[in-house]
Amino acid sequence: MLDGKPKPDGTCLYASYLLRRSLEQFADCAAKVRGGDGQGDGGILGSDGAWHGHYWVEGRTFTGKAFVADITADQFGFYQVVVLPLREARANYLPGAQDDVDCAVIELDEELNAAKLAEPLKRSIENGIS
Repeated sequence: MLDGKPKPDGTCLYASYLLRRSLEQFADCAAKVRGGDGQGDGGILGSDGAWHGHYWVEGRTFTGKAFVADITADQFGFYQVVVLPLREARANYLPGAQDDVDCAVIELDEELNAAKLAEPLKRSIENGIS
């Protein structure tokens, strides 16, 4: 717990996925989930001075300004929501292998799509309709 609130450990991929989709759909931003393992292939440099595995979003506004947005940064000793110019963020946010990040995002997308498709079927079965 942090200040009486649960820490968002393990939610950064889900949060970054949702944030990226929201920025693209509602804010006219180009956005990409970034991340690193904290063990030599990128990650976040926490307030404790150690590198950690983490996911966040990097984007570009419609005016061309590059930024980092992180809505689960509090687990590393930062504010709950961090939005920084990309250059400034590089002190603490270092992207790792993008292929690995893309694979994690694709797997999450497939998981969410499968759940979305499975839910109506589950409701049909529960209601005796098949």
